[in-house]
Amino acid sequence: HIPSFPSNKGPEVFQGKVLHTMDYACLDEKSAYDLIKGKRVVVIGCQKSALDFAVECAEANREEDGHPCTVVFRRAHWALISFELYGLPIQLFYNTRFAQFLLERPAQGFLHGVL
Repeated sequence: HIPSFPSNKGPEVFQGKVLHTMDYACLDEKSAYDLIKGKRVVVIGCQKSALDFAVECAEANREEDGHPCTVVFRRAHWALISFELYGLPIQLFYNTRFAQFLLERPAQGFLHGVL
């Protein structure tokens, strides 16, 4: 989904290349690397595909002559993987007070350590 913009206030005003991650994903590995190598890249958004693309940009431009990749987003939020553990969504474990039991603490009792 690419948003619509008022006339003369959208991607046509920008002098660089505007690319959706779906278009980037269609490129083969060498073409994708050549596209982002040595470029200043701004990633809009904070979902999985945006962060994956930002990592690829950072890896392609990590040498001395490379440029940083900038990620711009509205609200900070946790980017959690989405899968199930024994039929329960894994987010239930990280988004609740249960997450405190996942961290090991010094001098915790045997029973607490087992749980």
